[in-house]
Amino acid sequence: MNCPRCQFENGEDAFFCMKCGEKLYIAVLQRKDAVGIEDTYYLLPIPYTIGRDPGNQIVLADSKVSRKHARIIYENNHFVISDLGSKNGVIVNGEIVNQVDLNDGDFVQIGEDKYLFKNEAILQRPGLIVEDQTLGPILRVLARINQTFHSPSSMEETLNLILDCVMELTRFQHGFLFVYDESGMTKHEFTRNMSDPGFDDISSSYSATAVDKAIKSGRIVFEKNTLKSEDFRNQKSIINLRLMSLICIPIVSMHHNPTSEYGVKVGERTILGVIYVDNQSPTKVFSERRMEILQTLANQAALAVENVLIRRERLEKNKIDKDLSLAHKIQQNLLPSGVPVSEAMDIAGINEPCRQIGGDYYDFLKLKDGNVAVVIADVCGKGAPAALLMSALQATLKSQVQYISKIDEIVTNLNSAMMQNAPSNRFITLFIGVYHAEERLFEYVSCGHDPAILMRTSGEIELLKSTGLPLGIQHPPDIRRLSTHLQQNDLLLLYTDGVTEARNSDGKQFGLEKLKAVLKTVGTFVEDGLSCDDILDGLLEQIYQFTENTERRDDITMVALRAL
Repeated sequence: MNCPRCQFENGEDAFFCMKCGEKLYIAVLQRKDAVGIEDTYYLLPIPYTIGRDPGNQIVLADSKVSRKHARIIYENNHFVISDLGSKNGVIVNGEIVNQVDLNDGDFVQIGEDKYLFKNEAILQRPGLIVEDQTLGPILRVLARINQTFHSPSSMEETLNLILDCVMELTRFQHGFLFVYDESGMTKHEFTRNMSDPGFDDISSSYSATAVDKAIKSGRIVFEKNTLKSEDFRNQKSIINLRLMSLICIPIVSMHHNPTSEYGVKVGERTILGVIYVDNQSPTKVFSERRMEILQTLANQAALAVENVLIRRERLEKNKIDKDLSLAHKIQQNLLPSGVPVSEAMDIAGINEPCRQIGGDYYDFLKLKDGNVAVVIADVCGKGAPAALLMSALQATLKSQVQYISKIDEIVTNLNSAMMQNAPSNRFITLFIGVYHAEERLFEYVSCGHDPAILMRTSGEIELLKSTGLPLGIQHPPDIRRLSTHLQQNDLLLLYTDGVTEARNSDGKQFGLEKLKAVLKTVGTFVEDGLSCDDILDGLLEQIYQFTENTERRDDITMVALRAL
């Protein structure tokens, strides 16, 4: 490939000109993950295939990416992306495509990740002076370093390559690359000595003053003649080592917060380490271009260190995700798999956790006397702690209904168990009710739960309000059992606060009044033949329409019961 600046003929896969260092790539695909770490793929005007197979030019380790997923070619001064019959398709700017031209700013989704396409077509810049012929090979190594981030290369391999590149670029005699932990102690060290490759006396072989200055300032320290420098000429290490020139480049974290493993906090910066080189003779001032490359190498070193942390975070996150997925399946299995078959009532329930696991619960439990108890509950809090406490509640509840038919006694025993086992800052709201078909009597106990909505066939709304405190607050509990008569086709709705507290993009809550109004719209369900399942689906759809794409903050659980 001919360089547009100096016309030197480079290899087909060169990202920079071997002679003058001009960049040869004309576009990039760039991805940022959840923690801001970038993956960048440089595109030359040659064909690329993308997929999981190692034989592709761009290899993506994603199970949703096909082995041969897509192809990018350059024709008529445009990059064109084509689908190679992939399982999950190629998506450009939100639309599935078979083949399309790529324009600057397009978003390309392949598998789970989105990539930003940037058009960086090379502009002809005649008249620029070629600095020297060592710069081209250095930039080629820089491109090679970048590629190590897309391969299984170790951090040590990458950092060694970076230090070699710095030594080649500066032509200095000694070189060090240090990586620190949060206390400032050296965790990794790499050394070079061009005159004595076997030297290992690291502790006294460099200027600690230069290193300290680079760490504190966060900037490159460059001294071309230490004898003329007030900061260095009287330093013991400078005198003993007869150092005349030095460069120290701080490796500043670009994405990651300091951890106990890597990085020392200095003001608003996190210094991961330093790259240090020195010489026993004075040196000339480096060009601005060379200093930029030195800074780029330090940035690459920061990415190499941070990639280790990111990979570990991803592995840990994957492990947590798998555990949560299993917990989600277990928790969903705790919910009723079906509804009781009854000629006296139609009943249904629904649960939509805002996370993989949640603190909401509903159930239909057969009591000792043969009647069916309807239960809905909500643990204070979210996530794993709430899910564990809810599992304990369910286990206790199922053991109680085998021996007891009176719901107020069941609730009293549940409260005792929660007082013994639950943390002091946790409580549970619960509603439990039983429909006695012969008397058309619905008995209930509500422990601090949201008021159930009873809609009569006339359209009149009644609220079955709380009859006592939530479980886990007071012992013995002050519990009252109340009752109401149901007429044919009266509808009872139980729900958790995730329904009424669902918010839209303006922060407005769905609210109890809107819930009652929406429920009234199903007043003709008898004529339309709507079941309780249909009613719950309709309510859920209304909630989702209200919240639009706003992230849900709480679980949504509802139970509907209609007297027949």
